[in-house]
Amino acid sequence: NITLVGSTANIVALGILEKEKNIRMTFFRWFWVGSTVGIVTTLIVWLALLFIPIYR
Repeated sequence: NITLVGSTANIVALGILEKEKNIRMTFFRWFWVGSTVGIVTTLIVWLALLFIPIYR
Protein backbone atom coordinates (compact mmCIF):
# COMPACT_ATOMS: atom_id res chain seq x y z
CA ASN A 1 0.00 0.00 0.00
CA ILE A 2 1.38 3.30 -1.04
CA THR A 3 -0.19 5.54 1.60
CA LEU A 4 -0.19 5.22 5.34
CA VAL A 5 -3.98 4.93 5.50
CA GLY A 6 -4.10 2.36 2.69
CA SER A 7 -4.67 -0.44 5.17
CA THR A 8 -4.79 -0.99 8.89
CA ALA A 9 -1.60 -3.05 8.66
CA ASN A 10 0.27 0.13 7.71
CA ILE A 11 -0.99 1.90 10.81
CA VAL A 12 0.04 -1.07 12.96
CA ALA A 13 3.47 -1.11 11.30
CA LEU A 14 3.88 2.61 11.98
CA GLY A 15 2.97 2.05 15.62
CA ILE A 16 5.57 -0.71 15.93
CA LEU A 17 8.22 1.46 14.25
CA GLU A 18 7.53 4.32 16.64
CA LYS A 19 7.29 2.17 19.77
CA GLU A 20 10.03 -0.42 19.26
CA LYS A 21 12.57 1.35 17.06
CA ASN A 22 11.78 5.00 17.91
CA ILE A 23 11.48 5.83 14.20
CA ARG A 24 9.16 8.69 13.25
CA MET A 25 7.56 8.56 9.81
CA THR A 26 5.56 11.41 8.32
CA PHE A 27 2.78 10.80 5.83
CA PHE A 28 4.93 12.09 2.96
CA ARG A 29 7.96 10.00 3.93
CA TRP A 30 5.73 6.90 4.08
CA PHE A 31 4.25 7.90 0.71
CA TRP A 32 7.73 8.28 -0.79
CA VAL A 33 8.88 4.85 0.40
CA GLY A 34 5.56 3.20 -0.48
CA SER A 35 5.37 4.68 -3.96
CA THR A 36 8.95 3.67 -4.72
CA VAL A 37 8.31 0.08 -3.63
CA GLY A 38 4.97 0.05 -5.44
CA ILE A 39 6.45 1.24 -8.73
CA VAL A 40 9.36 -1.22 -8.58
CA THR A 41 7.14 -4.21 -7.80
CA THR A 42 4.66 -3.20 -10.50
CA LEU A 43 7.47 -3.09 -13.07
CA ILE A 44 8.81 -6.47 -11.95
CA VAL A 45 5.40 -8.12 -12.22
CA TRP A 46 4.71 -6.42 -15.56
CA LEU A 47 8.01 -7.68 -16.98
CA ALA A 48 7.38 -11.15 -15.58
CA LEU A 49 3.98 -11.25 -17.27
CA LEU A 50 5.55 -10.18 -20.56
CA PHE A 51 8.36 -12.74 -20.58
CA ILE A 52 6.99 -15.76 -18.70
CA PRO A 53 4.61 -17.73 -20.93
CA ILE A 54 1.78 -18.71 -18.60
CA TYR A 55 -1.12 -19.17 -21.01
CA ARG A 56 0.59 -19.85 -24.33
